[in-house]
Amino acid sequence: MFVVYRHAYGGVDKVMQAFAGTEHSEFMHCELYLPDSGGTFTIFKGRSMERWADMPQLYIQKPHLFAWHLIPLNYDEYMRMHNWNVQEIALHCPYNFRDLMWQILPKEMRQYCVKDLGDNKSQNPNRMFCSQAVILALRAACGGDGSRPRLLHFVHSMNSRLTTPSDLARMNTNYLGMSVNYGPVPTDAFAIGVWLQCAVRHMQQAM
Repeated sequence: MFVVYRHAYGGVDKVMQAFAGTEHSEFMHCELYLPDSGGTFTIFKGRSMERWADMPQLYIQKPHLFAWHLIPLNYDEYMRMHNWNVQEIALHCPYNFRDLMWQILPKEMRQYCVKDLGDNKSQNPNRMFCSQAVILALRAACGGDGSRPRLLHFVHSMNSRLTTPSDLARMNTNYLGMSVNYGPVPTDAFAIGVWLQCAVRHMQQAM
């Protein structure tokens, strides 16, 4: 499973980035890319949760816009993550505009005022923004047999209501022991296999 991050693109993104500062807004969007199905799960620009089949072509056409992490999941984790995303599409889970407003406030105030979703709400949220959806999908991956304690601890260490795409990239870097990859997003089977082996090896060394 890939988490793909997108740099600022277009006037609105650049205005928001200038307001927030590049430390907090290197990336303006993120999504889950599943190479086996060739598509992405995403919640984007105020729309409800969607599955897009054409995003890998954009990764190829405009590689400078994207960066990524590969997160290894076992079969059980992967299927729970996949099924949760399919569920949220069927439920037309709407975009979470409300919690975006917290991200412009000082960190200490945000952490004091905003309580994360509980387990029940994580499984069936009322609304989400992009990086929140990635975190909740990973929590769903850990919600049953075969899940790994380290991944479970990692996904509950983040407040899903406050984590931006840039925050998520930094946290994934710590969890995986690998920096964000700014090269082209792998879209062919050979490249994906090579990077998967590399990600597993780095995670084992970081443990």
